[in-house]
Amino acid sequence: MNLTAIFIADGMGLILLGVMYVVTMLKKMLLKPYERLLQLVIPLTAGSCIMEALCFWVDGKQFPGAYALNMVSNIYQYTATVLYAFLWCVIVDLQLYERFSKLRKLYSLILIIPVAGVVFSVLNCITPLYFSIDADNVYHREKYIVLHYAFLVIELLYSVFRYYFYNAKTGRRRKLPIWLFLIPTFIGILVQVIHYGVATDWVGVIVGFAGYYMAMQSEIINDDKLTRLYNRNYYEDRMVEIEKGIRPFGALLLDIDHFKDINDKYSHDVGNVALQKFAEMMQQASPSESELIRTGGNTFVILYETSDEDQLMAIERKLHTLIVSFNIVNEGSTTPYKLSYSFSYGLFTPGSSTVDTFRKRLENNLIKNRTEKEKQQSFSL
Repeated sequence: MNLTAIFIADGMGLILLGVMYVVTMLKKMLLKPYERLLQLVIPLTAGSCIMEALCFWVDGKQFPGAYALNMVSNIYQYTATVLYAFLWCVIVDLQLYERFSKLRKLYSLILIIPVAGVVFSVLNCITPLYFSIDADNVYHREKYIVLHYAFLVIELLYSVFRYYFYNAKTGRRRKLPIWLFLIPTFIGILVQVIHYGVATDWVGVIVGFAGYYMAMQSEIINDDKLTRLYNRNYYEDRMVEIEKGIRPFGALLLDIDHFKDINDKYSHDVGNVALQKFAEMMQQASPSESELIRTGGNTFVILYETSDEDQLMAIERKLHTLIVSFNIVNEGSTTPYKLSYSFSYGLFTPGSSTVDTFRKRLENNLIKNRTEKEKQQSFSL
């Protein structure tokens, strides 16, 4: 084995972890739940880098305490790996559900896997399950090591299941870059499984986690915290991309009617819930590849790659149906407000005009739609 390469790889991993830790510390007061957990994961991973370098260095050495050092460093490695995979699952769930209180019952069962993994790792002190260390203080893998990798695969694949299950169940289509973490992690582990002596497992984990964390910071910039849709910053950037592109796009511009009345009559907290409900119904009405945006206040946009106005109108009709159903159900609640909206729609073909012209046309048509609705309501009264 090349100890110099191993020390360099683990050393670079420690530097990257240090940068991530400093970033989380600088925004300590603004940390989300998953970022707080990340602050615990970073020291665990840093310890693994140190222990990995140590176990490679001490392997085959003969001096007082070398055997114990070899045993402890390897047990730490196996224990930390299964705990790390478990914490990754928790981080994914926290990003989806935001509060661990919603997950407590579920994780009382899932804890079986990391607990079993830790127990099997520690048992190597007594009997060689995952590994053994011979009289020459040389490490050897044992047949039950497959059980350790089974624990890891189950945990990592569980995070994938939870992500897609959440999207299918809620229709919210959260866009977490989980594969940005999983692919480097799987590659690093696979290479080290095939070629013992090549330090790639924790490097792969660190690269994956760093990429994931940076991607999430980018997502945060474009997220609307209340509705969990995209925000105006994303909208502005996306419209510039559409103008420079070659594909036609359609847009639905939506504005909740008389939203101020909901705030004034029932409170701003109820108004916030109304915005969230409206956003959820937008998600249910829209194709999975559409982009849903809250541009500000009670105004929303649905962007969809299409050259067919009928497809846009199909989205609007489905949304209207959902709104009607919501109003019927909500009429019997303690806050019996009703939702309605004014809207406009249009198609944009790059090169035919500018996005500024397109957006202005959408806004003018929205005003016309709202004015016509108000006239009809006044006439009916």
